[in-house]
Amino acid sequence: MAIDKVQQNLVHVDDKGRVVLPKGVRRAGLYAVELMDNDEIILRPRVAVDPREVISKKTLAILDESMLNLAKGKAGEPIDLSSFSGEDEPDEQKAKARQKKSKRR
Repeated sequence: MAIDKVQQNLVHVDDKGRVVLPKGVRRAGLYAVELMDNDEIILRPRVAVDPREVISKKTLAILDESMLNLAKGKAGEPIDLSSFSGEDEPDEQKAKARQKKSKRR
């Protein structure tokens, strides 16, 4: 899908780093800003969404129930996550295991 360039404008960056967008490109009040390696700046219009509209009522009810159970002391045993130190990624672990096997042969 090709995107056509509709309009090109020159804008001035003031001392505080602000840019006033021309009227033709002001479509939304919130923009995501990307700065590329080649110093190209990309503005993408965004819409702020209330989190209550994103998370379903069923999910919120489950979270509420979980918080009540936790407050009442109804919780499972702690899970030991110490084996997940984060030092080795799974692929690195597999590679090390293969190296050990090949050394044994």
